[in-house]
Amino acid sequence: DDSAKNQICDIFPSVKSKFHVIPHGRDFQKVIQGVHLNVAPSKIRIVVPGNISKAKGALLIRDIFKSDKSGMFEFHFLGKVAPELNNIGIHHGSYSRGDVVDKIKAIDPHIGVVLSLWPETFCHTLTEMWAAGVPVLGINLGAVGNRISESGAGWLISDKTTYLECKAFIKNIFESLNDYNSKIDLLNKWQEDKIKSNTTAWMAEEYTRIYEKLF
Repeated sequence: DDSAKNQICDIFPSVKSKFHVIPHGRDFQKVIQGVHLNVAPSKIRIVVPGNISKAKGALLIRDIFKSDKSGMFEFHFLGKVAPELNNIGIHHGSYSRGDVVDKIKAIDPHIGVVLSLWPETFCHTLTEMWAAGVPVLGINLGAVGNRISESGAGWLISDKTTYLECKAFIKNIFESLNDYNSKIDLLNKWQEDKIKSNTTAWMAEEYTRIYEKLF
């Protein structure tokens, strides 16, 4: 991600001319298009994939859940979580790269979240949720901020956003289905543009192209 590149080059400017950024390639056996909503859900299903530590937003999720007295949000966790989340939401256990799309689809979430408190350099879980047709709310840092901004397939909040502000933001998403459905359209466009092109074979070719310049 260019944000990681820029940070490294700011510290070591001598490497700037030699620095290459190659996004991770992924091969998906199945891709599921995002689907428009015609009515706002009475309960918002939120998928949270990955190993969710405090640095990945565990405390923010915990506080949103505890403040949700009406039970509006239903959190679904795929992967390991911090102890603070043990009794929160529905836990679906671990997953593999091969079955992640099916497992996300089985949950049938309305939205996914990536709430890392530090800049990610790529974020595979973002790619996986998009491949499963799920728009994503992320914190505007690093690759997560850049990728959501570039694709338009989700929403961004500041790293200074409080849990109450985040809770209100998610609620407001579903009070404007035109906005939600426009994100779905952009998500499906991202699938068309990136899933078939950004494969592991493409990534290997990009590495090979760089290595060949050395000889």
